[in-house]
Amino acid sequence: MPIRRDIIESTRRLSVQSRSDGENGAATSSPLDNLSLMMKFNNIILPWWSTARDRQLRNFWKDGDHLSGAMFAMESKMVTIPFHIEPKDMSLKTHIKQADKMTQYLMEAAEYGQGWGFFFGKSVKDLLSQDNGRFVEIVGRGNMNGPIVGPPITVEALDAQFCQRTGDPEFPVIYQDPGGKKHRMHYTRVMVDSQMPSPQEKMYGVGFSAVSRSIHNAQHLMDMDMFKEEKLGSRPLRGFIKVGGGLDPGAVEKALQAAQSMMGARGFQRYAMLPIIGGNDIEKPEIEIISLSDLPDGFDQQTDVTLSMAAIALAFGVDARELWPSSAAGASRADALLSHIKSRGKGPGYIIQATERLFNSKFLPGHLRMVFDFQDDAQDRQAAETKQIRSRTRERNIKEGATTIRVERQKMLEDMDIDLAQFVEMELDDGRLEDGKSSLTLFFNDDPVITEMLSIGIENPTLTSKNEPDSIFDKIEVQKAVIYEMISNSDDGSLERAGRESISALNALQKLYEEKKEQDFLVEQQEMSMKLEEDKFGDNNPTGTQEDIKPSSSEASVSPDMDMNEDDKKMINRFIKALKKLLWR
Repeated sequence: MPIRRDIIESTRRLSVQSRSDGENGAATSSPLDNLSLMMKFNNIILPWWSTARDRQLRNFWKDGDHLSGAMFAMESKMVTIPFHIEPKDMSLKTHIKQADKMTQYLMEAAEYGQGWGFFFGKSVKDLLSQDNGRFVEIVGRGNMNGPIVGPPITVEALDAQFCQRTGDPEFPVIYQDPGGKKHRMHYTRVMVDSQMPSPQEKMYGVGFSAVSRSIHNAQHLMDMDMFKEEKLGSRPLRGFIKVGGGLDPGAVEKALQAAQSMMGARGFQRYAMLPIIGGNDIEKPEIEIISLSDLPDGFDQQTDVTLSMAAIALAFGVDARELWPSSAAGASRADALLSHIKSRGKGPGYIIQATERLFNSKFLPGHLRMVFDFQDDAQDRQAAETKQIRSRTRERNIKEGATTIRVERQKMLEDMDIDLAQFVEMELDDGRLEDGKSSLTLFFNDDPVITEMLSIGIENPTLTSKNEPDSIFDKIEVQKAVIYEMISNSDDGSLERAGRESISALNALQKLYEEKKEQDFLVEQQEMSMKLEEDKFGDNNPTGTQEDIKPSSSEASVSPDMDMNEDDKKMINRFIKALKKLLWR
């Protein structure tokens, strides 16, 4: 795709890494690899922390099947979790378009066009295996030794072995490429992260990786594999048969050599014969089989491996069932569900949250955010049940008057039941701004855009005593149409936001005049009722009781024969007209 090619070409031009120009050459070993091999031979891992230790850790996890399997399980789990970029305000079309474009950039152009999965897999491996953590280059325009100019273009993984932490907030990393050239990385050009970062000030955030946390258990499993190979994997002698009560060492040696030659001649590769050792001059003959290749007493391989894998899973922050299925034997469905829910807050959750935090703060503009779409039925069910309980509690609190609708919405926002855009939209529908002020305050706003949108030809439209409701209603409808036309074809997010706020203010103004009109109608109705009672019964029953003057259902209606003056007739006509308008609305 053209977009992808442009980004890759820009990356090669702007990246500090020498591999961006194709001059790296073939992969070579480190000068310390020989030292690492000697330490490996002696089963030594250097103490925490040094770059040499991290080199050892990078090779160590590849030596054992169990630990490398755990690394693959974690990497594949994280890489296959989909993600997307979304706007914080979903009502702004321009932000939605920009978010979709940024998602496409990361999916296709990350790691020199090899894509997000390739980039994220390398990043996760370094995070899990290197105490120094993971390092990501943010590629962008501007001087490579200074801050990024303009928006970032894409991201590339940096080899943690060549990254040195400095403790300098402005230039937190020095990257040395394989050619030996050093680059000071400005904080806008690099992301840095580690697991369990050290609180020691001089360590500058060096952590303690998952591989470091599982060294002893992984080494134990490798030792057991080596033990079985050495004991059982090279055609060892199963034992020998001793005949008689005494043995000549020379005779034993000759018997073993003869047995080896015979097994070789017969083509045996794994299974060994039992050599027979003895003499014909032994006084008390007896036959005894002596084993040479038994495992330790009481050793249970399945239990040993299961417990070791459980410890490795603990180091990686996942449930043991995800790494070693046999650990689930005998577990109930409820146990599996509980363990699954708990594991969500550990390793995978930590990596997801850390990645979102880094990209939200370093790569994306403030109105966008990265979200991983972790499809988890168990988590979704638990979240739905929690939301249902919260909803019932909020409904009860509002009904009893213990709280207000706005306060409950704020709690929903804190609990992440709704996002900020949804909160603002609901508040605007109720005639309030994000900060809780009435939308009517916008009529006194100095913003020229909002002032233009709310211009309805009246100096102070909130003064209901000086304006006629019916004329205000007409002006409001006209102005709404003007605003809708202004924002319908606009790509300006700020203009759309101002339009939504202005519509909220006009709706609040309309509601204000509707309430005034209703109050005026009720007052007029009350005055007319009192006037009718005075005219009809005031002169006929000057001394009557309340029951004497109480009108019947027939008397309550207006009769054409009723004696009324012109003022009474006008009042009744106004009442009927107002009643018809109210019913019509």
